[in-house]
Amino acid sequence: MKLAAIGRTNAEIARKLFISVGTVETHLTSVQTKLDAGNRIDIADWAWQTRLVDHKQDPQPVCGQKPRRPPPEFAQ
Repeated sequence: MKLAAIGRTNAEIARKLFISVGTVETHLTSVQTKLDAGNRIDIADWAWQTRLVDHKQDPQPVCGQKPRRPPPEFAQ
């Protein structure tokens, strides 16, 4: 959920966790159902609000990519 919350695609999450894209989709659908979330943006919103994801953390790159920065509204 952390990877989805920081904006990773299903393919990036799958590569990072060494699972299939279908498995990522299944898990995100399960989380979406449990949180009664309408979409992955709602999941990300929940993760940020509950501080599952810290806006100060520097996300780790996926497979050699440069790290992404948090949205400007969360940067200090």
